[in-house]
Amino acid sequence: MMPTDHDAAIPHPEYASWMHERIPLQVEAPEDRAARWQRQPRLPLALDAVVSRFVKHAGLFHAHRKWVFYAAVLKFFAAYLRIFNRKRVYGRANVPRRGAIIYVNHISSFDPFVLFTSMPKPFCGSLMSWGNGWFADAIDRAYGLVAFKGGDSRAVKVEKMVRSILLKNTFFAIAPEGFVAREFVVHQGFSSIAEVYATVNALRDAIPLLPVLIRGGEPYRSIKPNTSPIDIHFFPPFFLPRAWLQRPEEGGKTPREITDYVMRRLARCAGQETFAPNPRLEKKKMLRAGLVPPPN
Repeated sequence: MMPTDHDAAIPHPEYASWMHERIPLQVEAPEDRAARWQRQPRLPLALDAVVSRFVKHAGLFHAHRKWVFYAAVLKFFAAYLRIFNRKRVYGRANVPRRGAIIYVNHISSFDPFVLFTSMPKPFCGSLMSWGNGWFADAIDRAYGLVAFKGGDSRAVKVEKMVRSILLKNTFFAIAPEGFVAREFVVHQGFSSIAEVYATVNALRDAIPLLPVLIRGGEPYRSIKPNTSPIDIHFFPPFFLPRAWLQRPEEGGKTPREITDYVMRRLARCAGQETFAPNPRLEKKKMLRAGLVPPPN
């Protein structure tokens, strides 16, 4: 697959950091895309078939209709969370008016809906791991929600997030833990958040980090009302010292050092001394060190 002239051109190449080399993005051929969709399990494949026909027939992703549809979905989830989970929002005034890299603990697959329905400005980009099918591709194209695809390299994921912030929406949410913890403990994060931050702030302090903490009893796991409400806390945004974005030999910090710093701040917001170990991150470290065999 060769990139087209349009996609091969790196937008805003002046935003560059030693932590992330800007790269062109390849265009997936239609036959390859269709083959990827067909490799899904039967249930997601069937759901894609139904949803795609409904969306195309109703024209929900055309022009202004997609925003009406988006607003309707958010209103539904806002009502659901208010009725069944008694969602409470704290610190909404801390959300910057011009954008932020929002980083949040990850306790449920529905965390994005909790976040989006709590923002002063409802639309927000996000890295989503919602499969490899038609629906994931559709929301990627329509709303700038970066769909996580299994074949994407780390550099491609970072580049997609950078482009989403530079071209589509200056509010972008990341769950650095990289997995659904299903417990109210902040874990060590993957360092892609540092690479995204360093790139979009390469020229000046433009897009701050915004720590967000979600807490609750048994959020989103039952249709019955929960006795413990969902609480979402927006803490004050912050910029990293400019010197930290330099190369380590020039006095800067590594992506790992920066990520540990920002996750430690979030952990302290949760009342922890520091973050907990991340099992997925530890496994990756062991794979790189050759201490465990690679998956088949």
